Amino acid sequence: MSPSRSKASLACDCCRRRKVKCDASHPCANCRLSHLSCEYTIPQKRRGPRVPNIGRRLGNVPEVERSPVVEEEEEQQPQQPPTNPPAWRDAAVLGRLQNHVTASHRGDPFTLTRLSRIIAEGLSASIKSELPGLSLGNITSHCIDLYMRFTFPTAPLIHEPTVRKDASIFFSDATVDPFETDGEYQQIARMRAFALITSLCAMVASVMPESLLPYRDHLARPFLSASREMLSCFEIHDLDSPTAASLTIRMFQSVAIQHITGKANVAWHIHGHATLIAQRLRLYSERSIEKYDTLEGQLLRLNFWHLYSSDMTAAALRARPFTLHETLFDEALSVKSEGVHNVSLLDPASTLIDATFEPQLLIGFHLIRRISSKASELLFGIRAYQRQRIEASRALLLRQYMEFMSLLDDLPPWLRLSNIFSSLRNSDANAAHEPSFWVQRSTILVSYHCLRLVILQECIESEAYEIAGLDGHSPALLFKKMEMVQDFMRTLEDIPLLYLQVKGEPHVERMRRVGAILLEFIQVVEDEHLQSRAKALLRRLLDTLAKLDSKACEDLCPLGTVE
Repeated sequence: MSPSRSKASLACDCCRRRKVKCDASHPCANCRLSHLSCEYTIPQKRRGPRVPNIGRRLGNVPEVERSPVVEEEEEQQPQQPPTNPPAWRDAAVLGRLQNHVTASHRGDPFTLTRLSRIIAEGLSASIKSELPGLSLGNITSHCIDLYMRFTFPTAPLIHEPTVRKDASIFFSDATVDPFETDGEYQQIARMRAFALITSLCAMVASVMPESLLPYRDHLARPFLSASREMLSCFEIHDLDSPTAASLTIRMFQSVAIQHITGKANVAWHIHGHATLIAQRLRLYSERSIEKYDTLEGQLLRLNFWHLYSSDMTAAALRARPFTLHETLFDEALSVKSEGVHNVSLLDPASTLIDATFEPQLLIGFHLIRRISSKASELLFGIRAYQRQRIEASRALLLRQYMEFMSLLDDLPPWLRLSNIFSSLRNSDANAAHEPSFWVQRSTILVSYHCLRLVILQECIESEAYEIAGLDGHSPALLFKKMEMVQDFMRTLEDIPLLYLQVKGEPHVERMRRVGAILLEFIQVVEDEHLQSRAKALLRRLLDTLAKLDSKACEDLCPLGTVE
C-alpha cells in the first residue's frame, strides 16, 4: 500500500473502480468475496471545491500554458528570442485559444472576454510589427472606404454606419475595453462585430491592387487569422442564433482565402457554410424575412440574393452544382427584391451621398442577379433538352434565350458609358459615384458577354442549334462565335484596368473561360482567316489577363462570393 494513503479514509482500487463502499481493511471484504487482489495504489484526488484558474492562466498574456513534455524539452535547450513577431498566432495566442475554446463554447462570459482580448491584442501586435508608422484605426477606416467604393456596389452586405462605429470602438486609442460587457448576449454581439470588421479588412486587402492599398500584403493574413479565430470562439453560439453578419463573415472569409491562397475548394467550403445557414433560416421565403426588424431583414434579404446570384453563376459555368436552386426549397421562392420599408445602408454623415445614389446601386445589383439566374435557368434547360427533346421544352428555351439576350436593354442610364464620363464634369457628388458605377458596369457587361458565349457553346455541344437561331453547324455559327468573343474583348478593353483588378478572381475566371473557348476554336476551325482572327483575340485576352493578379492554383472556378 502506498505510504501516502490511509486505509481508514480511502477505498481500495477495486472498490473505487466499481464505486462500492469499502471497509478499508487489507484485504477488504468485497475483494475477499470476489477473490480479487486488494491494493491501495490509485493516487488520492484533491478534496474540496474546484478553484477556477482561468484568470491566473490568462492574466499574463505572454505566458503560455504548456504540457510537461514540452516544458521538459525546453529546459534542455536555451531559450531563443522570437525572430518573427507576426508568428504570434502560431505560438502563444493560438496555443491559448486551443486550451480555452471548449470553455468558450460553454458560454462563460469571462472566458469569452479573455479570448477576445487575446485575439485583438495579437492582431494589433502583428500589424504594428509590420507597419509601425500606421494606426490600426486608420487602416480599418481605409479598408472600409475601399469596400464602400469598389465592393459594396455589387455586394451591398453591410450597414456602413454600424460597421464604422464598431471599428472606431475596437481600433481606437481609448483605454476602454471594447469586450467588457454585461452579459453573454452582448459579448457574442461584440465578437461577431469584430469578426465582421476583420473579415472585411482581410477581403479588401486580398483583392484590392497595390495602387489602392500599397501595404495590402501586410494586412490580409493577420486580419483573416483574427477573424477566423474570433469566429471559432463563438461559432456554436453563432450557428445556434445566426444573423445577417453570420452570412457576411463567412462570405468575406471565403473571398480572402481564395485570393490569398488560391485554394478555390477551401474557399467554396467556407462559402457553403453561409449557404447552409441561409437555407436553414429559409431566407428564400418572404415570410421568414418579415419576422426580423427592418434593418436586419434588409441585410438578410441582400445577403440571400448575393448568395443566390453566386450559386447561379457557378452552376451556369459548371464550377459546382446548385446549392440554392428552387427545387431544393420546401416552398416556392417568394423573397422579394426589396422590402416594404427600407433603411439606408450608407453613412448619412457623407456629404457626397444624394438620395438617388443608393436606389441606383440596388437596381444595378439586381440586374447582376437577373443575368446570373436567367443564364443558369437557360443552361439548365438546354442540358435537359439534350437528353429529351420535347417540342414544348424547345419553345420555352427559345423564349428564355430571347429574354436573356435582351437583358442589356434594361441597362440603367447612369451605367451607360457616356453618362459615366459626363458625371465627372457635373458635380463632386457625381464624381464620387463614378467608381461605384464603373464597378457595376464592369460586372454586368463582363458577366453577360461571358455567359452569352457559354450559352452558345452549350447549344453547340448539345446540338441544340435552333435555340440560338442557327441551322446546324454552319459557317454562320463560327462567325457568330467570333462576334461574341469580339464583344467580350471590346468590353474588357473599354473598362479601365482598375475596375477589372478590384473584381478579383470572378473576372479572371470569366476571362479564362472565354480563353478556353477560343483555344478550342483555334484547334478545330479550318478556315485560315477565322483561325488568324481567333489567335489575335487570344493574344489580346492574354495581355489583359497578365495585368491581373490571380492566385488561383486549384480548379479555376468562380466562387462568386463577392461579385
